[in-house]
Amino acid sequence: MRPVAACAALALAGGLACNGNAAKILERIDGSAPPSSNLRVDAFLVRSVSSCAVGPSCTSPDREQCFYITDRSGARVLYDPDALRFVPPGDPATMGGAGQQVQCFRLVLDDGRVAAVTEAMNAFRTRVFQDSGGDINLDIRWHDVPAIDAGLSPFVFGFFLEPAALAGVALPMVNRETDFVYAITGADDPDSGLSPRVDSCSGTNWLGKSVIGGCGYTWMAGSASCDQPMSLIFSWMVQLYFGLRDVMQAPDLYDRDYPACGQGDPETGVTALTDLAILSSYAGDYRLEDRFTIKVSVAGDRLETTWLGEKIAMIPESESAFFEADSDRTFRFVKNNNGVKALVISVPEELTLSRLP
Repeated sequence: MRPVAACAALALAGGLACNGNAAKILERIDGSAPPSSNLRVDAFLVRSVSSCAVGPSCTSPDREQCFYITDRSGARVLYDPDALRFVPPGDPATMGGAGQQVQCFRLVLDDGRVAAVTEAMNAFRTRVFQDSGGDINLDIRWHDVPAIDAGLSPFVFGFFLEPAALAGVALPMVNRETDFVYAITGADDPDSGLSPRVDSCSGTNWLGKSVIGGCGYTWMAGSASCDQPMSLIFSWMVQLYFGLRDVMQAPDLYDRDYPACGQGDPETGVTALTDLAILSSYAGDYRLEDRFTIKVSVAGDRLETTWLGEKIAMIPESESAFFEADSDRTFRFVKNNNGVKALVISVPEELTLSRLP
């Protein structure tokens, strides 16, 4: 990734009406500079991904707390998400074992979905060009990948295609001019009728996690709900954020929640939050629709929660915003006149969990 690309492109994410200077983090960008950003997007259309789910059965009475693979009849093979793993076909783990169930499947991206993805990507390119006043032109390079075998990674209650699974095919096709990488797969297999659960339709890795060619990396499932222009714009802005943070190493005072034009915080830092009364007001249970519930609790002078079996210390950035160390995951509490009503978690997609009574 070229560092200037991340900096120039962030003007769109930060507020075009202010010449890109809506917040302190953007003030290094010269709003009077002439249009000059032609940013390369390498998009890989992976026509078929073969993988196998291996793990014990899910024992939760709430099926939405499980990963599952559904067949044409609607029957589901349920997996414990905490013990689930994905391996390529032919891996020794596909032989099964005591308490292990195995189901192999394909993610097929057919011509119809390719046409829909292409249309959505072109609409996304047009939106970026128009909203930036012609400053940002995305040069989309399409790459057709016939088939790969992959060990996917569990992601929330679904899965994620890691860059390593695509690297052998993708690395020869990207170069130093590449700014953004997308991998688009199917979401099911029309031939077998098997449909693995797609809990989060896209995911983005930062540079320290795992990427392709030094650029931000986004995987997206090509389905009717996942390949719309707004989903593409959101994941693109997440890549911009990671590029600015990891390539430009610029501090982000607002953690991507940028204020309106002229309303930037004059302070250059945030005082650590240690008020026990405020922390205690956030403690409680929060639920995402009918999918899952997490508990937030006070541990000493900080907040803690558990995400997919992992205990997380919530580090304060402001009175209502927290983050997880060495991760892109953030937490923001939403209040109204009656107190705390919700918790917004960015993973990096935003999930809004309602507070339970």
